[in-house]
Amino acid sequence: MSRADDIETASGRVGRDDGTPRTRTEALIHLLGDDDTGIRSQAWGHLEKLGKDALDSALAAAADSEDPEVKKQAGRFAHEYRRREVFKEWLKFCRGEELDLETGSLLIARSEYPDLDPAACTDALDAFAGALERRVEAASGTDARIAVLVDLLSREAEFKGNEEDYYEADNSYLNRVLETRLGIPISLSAIYLLVARRCGLALSGVAFPRHFILKFDSREEDRTIEMFLDPFHGGRRLGVKECAAILESDGESFSDEHLRAVGDRVILGRMLGNLLNVYHSRGDRRRMNRISAMLKLLQEPQE
Repeated sequence: MSRADDIETASGRVGRDDGTPRTRTEALIHLLGDDDTGIRSQAWGHLEKLGKDALDSALAAAADSEDPEVKKQAGRFAHEYRRREVFKEWLKFCRGEELDLETGSLLIARSEYPDLDPAACTDALDAFAGALERRVEAASGTDARIAVLVDLLSREAEFKGNEEDYYEADNSYLNRVLETRLGIPISLSAIYLLVARRCGLALSGVAFPRHFILKFDSREEDRTIEMFLDPFHGGRRLGVKECAAILESDGESFSDEHLRAVGDRVILGRMLGNLLNVYHSRGDRRRMNRISAMLKLLQEPQE
């Protein structure tokens, strides 16, 4: 076939290998493997309008088609269709009254890995929290509680900063960080936060311009305890002087405002911003556009 405007005629005359006619949806799926890129593009557009019926047919073709090109393109269509569904969930999420870090982080992960089962990530976080809770109950005092958190996640579970491949996109996706135990400051901080929250530890995020860290804020007897953690570097503890040194090494003038805790919306925005930079550096326009749209929705003024 050579003419993209003949898509309807083409789909109408595509039969199965046994000679029986295909349904229109099956025919369009078959045309995804056509030699003519115009035909393929139009078939894709028609399939997008058909909804779940097209997805089911694409999944079947991706699994069973004997034509390798149809199999490849059907799988690609199914993947992108699911990404579009995730984007709809993100839109609804951003327009909700409350945003939470866990739901948002998993939606960001699913925007790249749409087949991801969020329950698997939740179960992994629950398991870490279960181990932490038992230790926190036996710990006496703030220092001991923070120590068991760091010991569990940085030493036993071996979550650490990916210094060798800092700008790898997977460093920002929660599912991949849980699998590889490698991340960047904000994704590792998210793991700490999501585990600590399950156990009632008063941990919050601190958005330094170039290096996200955590703050533990608590009252013990008659005093307020404030300490900072750096999950990227093994959960090391930081005092105010060390925090100031980090900022100054990045050319920033330190102020107390830098140590202010930030909410989940800010954290999610920072995650998306990091991904946008990664994909921009690669010239990956398709992913740039998707992440940029997600960031714009997150930053829209709330009514």
